[in-house]
Amino acid sequence: MPELQLKDGRKLTFDIYGDPNGFPVIFNHGFSDSRLIRNPDNSLTASLGIRMIAADQPGVGGSSPCRGRKMVEWGLDMEALINFLQIDQFSVIGHSGGGPHALSIAYHLPKKVSRVVLASPVAPLGETGMNDLLKNRDLKLIAKLHRFPILIKWLCAFSARSASKDISSRP
Repeated sequence: MPELQLKDGRKLTFDIYGDPNGFPVIFNHGFSDSRLIRNPDNSLTASLGIRMIAADQPGVGGSSPCRGRKMVEWGLDMEALINFLQIDQFSVIGHSGGGPHALSIAYHLPKKVSRVVLASPVAPLGETGMNDLLKNRDLKLIAKLHRFPILIKWLCAFSARSASKDISSRP
């Protein structure tokens, strides 16, 4: 797995797939995903003439966590990545919770981003009526608790431990 050492010492892991000479597109994964969420058939992406670049957000996969980080700072991490990869022009895709990350890149690099595509983007959780739009019980709870990040972190860690026990108990 390729990685980039950022100026502040953090590690950023990423993958590149599709057409090696294709137009670069930075893919921003959702909240519960990682850079690995994709169609396993590289020929599909390659047939579109796309060189997909997918990076793990801080604390996901092999990327270092970053305490106190604001989502808008993701654009700075991606600026370091595109400079490392020597890319002048690219497009951005954000899926679900990756939507705000995609917008952060466009905000920081407006002259380098040619297009932004958002697929099922997440709206601000504090918006009036947002909780009513969510169908998933866990997402509704997170929306209600969005002002209590320590509690959300604990709940996510508890869920992860439960899932790990379920996985390890299977034959």
